[in-house]
Amino acid sequence: MKKGSFISQLWIAFKIWILAVVINSLGGAMYLCGFSPLDECWTYLIVGCLFSLVFSFRIFVALCIIINRCVYRNVHPTRIFVYVFCSGILLTVIFFLLFDYSLGIVEVIFPLFSCALLSSVIATASQFRYIRRLNSPN
Repeated sequence: MKKGSFISQLWIAFKIWILAVVINSLGGAMYLCGFSPLDECWTYLIVGCLFSLVFSFRIFVALCIIINRCVYRNVHPTRIFVYVFCSGILLTVIFFLLFDYSLGIVEVIFPLFSCALLSSVIATASQFRYIRRLNSPN
């Protein structure tokens, strides 16, 4: 797979998206179960994963577009990472608020919000090395 190809860009965005969904679902399920191993934790985990996939798919599409446009314009890889990192955080905030309001929750549940932000940061940071290879001369 060529390092700047569309497939490699798509793969990076996909890994960021899936890792963020998994971390967010695990963290949310653990919080809702009171950090104790209960049988209902699996239910929270599965439902959380499904909700995360549905609500965050547009983030995946946005990340694909951002990465693709940056590679097309020969943006430096470090700057691509900064764009993806900041966009991920901003989009996480927007979609978390949309998720809250769509469920009829009028206040932000801070632990779940923190989990969503942390999952975005960890998922994006885990792909730093691969993003740096997108437009590198070597």
